[in-house]
Amino acid sequence: MAEGVIITPWFMSLLRLPLAIQDHRWRVGRKRTLAFGNERFDFIGAHDPDLGFHEACALFSPMAEFRTQAQARETAQAVLDQLRAPPPAPAPLAEPIPARRAFFLARGAGASL
Repeated sequence: MAEGVIITPWFMSLLRLPLAIQDHRWRVGRKRTLAFGNERFDFIGAHDPDLGFHEACALFSPMAEFRTQAQARETAQAVLDQLRAPPPAPAPLAEPIPARRAFFLARGAGASL
């Protein structure tokens, strides 16, 4: 699957294109939740005579808030950079709390009264 962002004068969308021709009749117009980078998005299946079957997820529509093509491209690249960033490292596991019996036995062995 090839993934990226498509920018048009009317919208900006995440786009997924299969690398091989696929039967798509049952998927056109249907929504699927799919992983894209580190996140999950709702994509809608579509077909274009030039592109073939593809899936898109709208990011911006209309495009009026972008004053220039360069600004739209910078935003698209920032979206891709954020989605493709490595996931954050998991938090370190806390030390297990010993059972009461182990706590008292360990304390009693080394403690002087």
